Amino acid sequence: MKQSTDPFGDFEEYDDEDKVASSFKSGVIKRTLSKWWLAVIFLVLGATAGLYYQSTKLDTVTAVAVIEVNQKDMKIIGDDLETDQTKVDTLLATIVAKMSGPEVLNAVVADPVVQAITEMIPPKASLKPVYMRSEEELTFSTANSVTKVELAEYITKCAEVSNERNTTLIRVAVIHPKEKTAKVIADAFARVFVQMESNLKSGGNSKVRGILAKESNVSKADLREAEKSFQVYTQALELSNKVKESREEVVQLRQRYKSLHPKRQHAEGAHKDLLTNFAREINRVVVVPSEQEYWESIAAELKALEVVMTQDDEESYTAADDWFALAQSSLSARSSFLKTTVDQQSASYQATTQRLAELGMAQQNTFDDLKIVEKAYLTPSGRKIIPFAGAIVGLMCGVGIAYFLAMLDYKIHDVQTGEEVSGLSCLAAVMQDSKFGRPTNGVWNSLLISDPSSMNAEALRNLRTSIVLLGKKERHQSILFCSAAPSEGKTSVSVETAAAFALNKEKTVIIDLDLRKPKVSGMFTQLDASIGIVDVLSGQKPLESVIQSSSIENLDVILSGAKVPNPAELLHEEELSALIAKLKQSYDRIIIDSAPVLPVSDTRVIAKFVDDTILVALAHKTPGGAMIRAKELLSKSGGSLAGFVINGIKSKAKGYGYYGYKGYGEYGESYSDGNK
Repeated sequence: MKQSTDPFGDFEEYDDEDKVASSFKSGVIKRTLSKWWLAVIFLVLGATAGLYYQSTKLDTVTAVAVIEVNQKDMKIIGDDLETDQTKVDTLLATIVAKMSGPEVLNAVVADPVVQAITEMIPPKASLKPVYMRSEEELTFSTANSVTKVELAEYITKCAEVSNERNTTLIRVAVIHPKEKTAKVIADAFARVFVQMESNLKSGGNSKVRGILAKESNVSKADLREAEKSFQVYTQALELSNKVKESREEVVQLRQRYKSLHPKRQHAEGAHKDLLTNFAREINRVVVVPSEQEYWESIAAELKALEVVMTQDDEESYTAADDWFALAQSSLSARSSFLKTTVDQQSASYQATTQRLAELGMAQQNTFDDLKIVEKAYLTPSGRKIIPFAGAIVGLMCGVGIAYFLAMLDYKIHDVQTGEEVSGLSCLAAVMQDSKFGRPTNGVWNSLLISDPSSMNAEALRNLRTSIVLLGKKERHQSILFCSAAPSEGKTSVSVETAAAFALNKEKTVIIDLDLRKPKVSGMFTQLDASIGIVDVLSGQKPLESVIQSSSIENLDVILSGAKVPNPAELLHEEELSALIAKLKQSYDRIIIDSAPVLPVSDTRVIAKFVDDTILVALAHKTPGGAMIRAKELLSKSGGSLAGFVINGIKSKAKGYGYYGYKGYGEYGESYSDGNK
């Protein structure tokens, strides 16, 4: 996300995460391509694996037999074209499914021609190439020497049935090491299926149709009997509903009027008449032969209640209600049972009729018969593509691994990566050189003296020029060199930079303010390492007494001196400010070598008192996130960042690279290993 934009500035500032993401995306493809050798290696490995795999497999052939589905009449006109074609496709798919089913497979296995095959089951798979196997190891099993289940499983693996697109041709393909065996199996599939379909068409349908016709007649008779029984109760059900409505009216009038009220008497009379008619209908139903068994146990109770109903008193009304409740519940139960029976018999009859109709349509479909149009023939094998396929897979794996490794590589690799990550300018790029910043026979000498025409000597001149071009000398007199983490070469760069200024006839002093792991004394072995800046900061000696002259003209050195257990407590702001101010009066350039930024806070204390701070990053080691964090900490402490120096670039570097951020766990490791 963009943080701020200066319309008059040279660049825009972005959040650190956006910088890392942008640089990562721009460089990942280049870093993947830089690992092209991985793709080549895996391509060769893939091709080799393909060749080896091919050498362990027996050569195979493919035999194909073709069946044609002949059509009767295809009168396809106008809008019927799409519908008819769909039916054709469905029927062809059905034939393919049937040929691939267990019934046809079992018939093929049992076929005498198939059982007579002498070279059926290939030898077991082996990691040994074919040309290295013995004759016994290459012996095939006969068809009749294995069980039918094993034979069926093998044929299932090597045979495939499919429909030739936009045709009515069915293709049976069999892959087998032996030509003769492949042809026999393919022909057997086609021949057995055609024969089975012919037998089914000639006799099978008639038998099925007879069974279905018998089932249909039985279902029809049961349906008629159920409907007849249900019709007996039609009139009774209608009267039952009327009696129920009349009874509700009588109950309401009994609550409202006395027994002699005309309305009540009229309603009770009408209700009694309906009950009489309902009772007459029930008595008629009870004597129906098909219903006598059901009503036999209920009739006695109804008769007893009818006797009470003939009396003209209150009990007659109660008896009438009881009689109606018993008759209605019995009627409802019986009618519901009969209605369910009618529905079930109707569904059974309709299903049987539908199956008969479908069978008749199947006999009149658009296909007349099946015919074998081509006996088994051989087709080319795809064996030659195995090494090629292996090479392609190997290439893809190599590219994938290279990309994965590029994704995991979060280091600063070159100038472009460092500038993209940090937003700082690169002041110089130092090549990887075992001689850079290292004493020879215990004595250090600047590259500008020992090897002035080398690439790194030119890099040091570039660094000196970049610092000069920062502005007036008075504003850029004191320069602090530091790094994000240990072992990134800051001491070598700072000492060589000091020598470069001294050789340019500028009076220069280098101060070793890395009080925890001082390294400058290891480069100036001829100087007294027992005295140094620690003595000054602790108040034990004056500044002038710790300044020592080097073998290079115009270059003085202030070593760190004796090691102290608490170096951070010596770095007081007032003393540091006064120290640098005093040195500025005597020297043109003050170069300070300090501790790494991330592990300790010493450098952040010093940074605010110098004119410029320069970060040193080690190519192929410094994480981009570490560099960003170091810059952030130095900026917050008040330091003025002039740029960075990238150290240890490989001579074949092309200028590409990317960064990442792994965290600071590795920076908390012992600050005891590494070079300067």
